[in-house]
Amino acid sequence: MLTALLAVFSFVMIALVLKPLFSKTYVPFDPRSEKEVELERLVIKKNKLYGDIKDLDLEYRMGKMNDVDYHALRKQSLAEVSAVMKKLDALGHEVHGNGKVTDQHREQLIRSIRRVIEVEKETTGQICAICNHQNEASSRFCAQCGSKLNDDQS
Repeated sequence: MLTALLAVFSFVMIALVLKPLFSKTYVPFDPRSEKEVELERLVIKKNKLYGDIKDLDLEYRMGKMNDVDYHALRKQSLAEVSAVMKKLDALGHEVHGNGKVTDQHREQLIRSIRRVIEVEKETTGQICAICNHQNEASSRFCAQCGSKLNDDQS
């Protein structure tokens, strides 16, 4: 009798444990709220964009990218970071710590955008008549082919 009772109890326990595996309405357990999941997703995206900007800066300093492309891509990346940070602000994400939005990050973003605007003003320079390379305004010779730039070119 005891053996039969133990066998029935074991069968019921095994059935209860295996039921979620065969159920079509199985939902994985995630203790976080939707807001926390969205915040985490946005912070990961923001950190990725900052990494992309650092990589872009490095490639530009190494000479792998021309001025026009660099400034266009950097401006686009900063706009994306700004949009992500606005979404984070809208969700009330104002805590300090690693990967979090703080006033310091906002100020850094503002300084970075101002620097891009200043550089864009400086790089509205001359276009070489020989190779069509965009040079800085103060250049006297083309950075691409070395030919002399005329002062009346713009």
